[in-house]
Amino acid sequence: HCSGYVQRHLYFYWQQPDTIVIERSNIILDGAGFTLQAASVDGIRIQYQSNITIKNLKVDAGPSSFGIYAYYSQNITIFGCRVYSSGTGVSIYYTSYCQIYENIIERSGIGISITGSEVESTGHHNLIRNNTVTSNSNYGIYLGGYRNSVYQNNVTGNDRGINVGIDFSNVCENIITRNKYPNGDGISMGTGIDGCNVSYNYVAENSWGLILGGGLGYCSSHIPNTLKGNVIVNNGLLNFVLSATGLNYHACTMRWMFQTRLTASQFIIGLKGRTILFR
Repeated sequence: HCSGYVQRHLYFYWQQPDTIVIERSNIILDGAGFTLQAASVDGIRIQYQSNITIKNLKVDAGPSSFGIYAYYSQNITIFGCRVYSSGTGVSIYYTSYCQIYENIIERSGIGISITGSEVESTGHHNLIRNNTVTSNSNYGIYLGGYRNSVYQNNVTGNDRGINVGIDFSNVCENIITRNKYPNGDGISMGTGIDGCNVSYNYVAENSWGLILGGGLGYCSSHIPNTLKGNVIVNNGLLNFVLSATGLNYHACTMRWMFQTRLTASQFIIGLKGRTILFR
């Protein structure tokens, strides 16, 4: 159950058992350090609203539920919260212009997830910064929207670190370590994405350091991705993986602008189902 206070409290309600549903815009929910303990349901749900702030709250939701769930909304701010034991800690679903910062997201399935669509113009311009995302059994941070930014987070001890699935994402200045079991990706980039910037990250002691997906088509028809200033060291299996298929291998290598440092450098290229290892 939750203690604390809610400004403009007439515009939220409890949904049994123990979900807070915010159904008006311009709301501030200040948990004052108390805990919302949901009984195997979502902790907080926001639907079709804007200008919502959730702060200073601990959320303990169920393993098949969302800790905090924003659905087709805008301008959601989440800070100073601790979310744990959820299916997904924070889910930004077809929601844009959010700020998620200075939170602890731990012991959930996925830590922070963004889902969006360029066709619907949703799931974009969200900022995830300065969070601790740890001990989650799936992705630490999953970017399924576009034009989102992930800065200065500590992503450690998850199954996977940061996954980027859609174009124009910025992943910069993060510390990504000890993401190991059972998959152990540090940073993984999806196939055929464009215009992403992956720079100045520290990626160490994961099973796999950095995995780049293959390109589609020719370089001239796409906006190149940038890989710059990263330190990728001491990852258990490989520091660097370049994955491609057939002729797309050439487009993939051209479309990545490499300016990074690989200590004890090693990388792997998959081509037509074969594996070519460079050390």
